[in-house]
Amino acid sequence: MEEMLRTVEIARKPNGNPVCIPVTMNEVAIEQQVKLIIEMADYSSFDAHMHLSLFHHFHGGGWTLRVLDAILQELQQPSIEVNIAGQRSVWIPFFKNEKEIHQRLTDRDYTYPPEDASRLPM
Repeated sequence: MEEMLRTVEIARKPNGNPVCIPVTMNEVAIEQQVKLIIEMADYSSFDAHMHLSLFHHFHGGGWTLRVLDAILQELQQPSIEVNIAGQRSVWIPFFKNEKEIHQRLTDRDYTYPPEDASRLPM
């Protein structure tokens, strides 16, 4: 029997485009980032890597690591619908590596806090 996965809607800007990096972070935004980043990695691991770096720039290492922990948990214990071509487990090594990168580098490496926060949401 297949378990029911929750639908997580990505926030949208007034023009209808998805919000890739929100102005503020909270638990709802974490879920949205989990879905967005997993799906992004399935399309392009480079895009997902760059997104995480930009996310770290705007929200710092604390939030970045929380998002990466939530992604790893989601990959191991699915609870939300994600649109990916293959198995979730394929992405565990990639996201473990991303977590190691963001644990090793400091907020200063990502110029956090940003001076260009007025660009959000992106």
